[in-house]
Amino acid sequence: MTDERFEIDSPQEAMKYGLTVVIITDKITGVQYLCVTTDGSGTNVTPLLDSNGQPMIKKNDE
Repeated sequence: MTDERFEIDSPQEAMKYGLTVVIITDKITGVQYLCVTTDGSGTNVTPLLDSNGQPMIKKNDE
């Protein structure tokens, strides 16, 4: 498979705290994840949830 499964959307940096915040989308399921990387401390990944606690799904036309 030559296509990448995950797509990186809108990387943002918060320089004051040394954070990089990225939304990652699974192109097969549409599920979106929040990825936060800190300088030297590691990376955290969690699914984005809507107000009902369900995973946020990106539609193909977004």
